[in-house]
Amino acid sequence: MLAKADGRVRSSLSPREIEFRPYSPLQLKKILSDRAGVAFSPRACPDEVIALCAAHGAKAGGDARVGLQALWLAGKAAE
Repeated sequence: MLAKADGRVRSSLSPREIEFRPYSPLQLKKILSDRAGVAFSPRACPDEVIALCAAHGAKAGGDARVGLQALWLAGKAAE
């Protein structure tokens, strides 16, 4: 079906490979700290919780989504 499309359409839909590199533990901690600063009241989320969630994301291959989900679940549990 794509082979029959106009050349301009095909060129705009050309597949490209995108590499998502894993985040380091320090990068994860910074990301989670920034998110916690927006999501929680001041002093509601201790640095130890952020560090633990960042470590969880780092163990999962440096995936920020895993760390963010852990932080979200910690917030829900504390609620």
